[in-house]
Amino acid sequence: MSPMIQTWLTARGLTFRLHGHEALKSFEELSAALNFPPEAMVKTLAFMDPAGRCILAAMPGAAKADYKRIADAAGIARSQLRAATPAELGETLDAEAGGVGPFPLAGSQLLIDRSVEALARIYCGTGRVGSTLEIDGAAYLAAAAGIIGDFAKR
Repeated sequence: MSPMIQTWLTARGLTFRLHGHEALKSFEELSAALNFPPEAMVKTLAFMDPAGRCILAAMPGAAKADYKRIADAAGIARSQLRAATPAELGETLDAEAGGVGPFPLAGSQLLIDRSVEALARIYCGTGRVGSTLEIDGAAYLAAAAGIIGDFAKR
């Protein structure tokens, strides 16, 4: 687990469980290899805006992102929204590509798809591709205080 995420969780007194596993990056890999309910798996997409701010979009693992709505919520044009590079992920979030977690670290803006609100348990990234975090959905949402909206295509 990324030390930044560990610190964030601990500072908020959140209870969680860490699941170690082989390096897995995609929803498909995780679903096939792990015994987690696929509907409770939350992926986090990381973007950068022109000012260098990281924008995180958390949504169900199987969902497709609505980039226009993500850009609108971030207050930028769709053309200004770009995927964070692996180097930016490491420098900004202490995260590996494929392991980004839905935590508002280092001044990042967190957007959470509305469908995540219905999850009793969440399985998400830890900043590392060799582990998955399990956390109570309501406790996570209260602590994360992200912007809730429709960021996945319906």
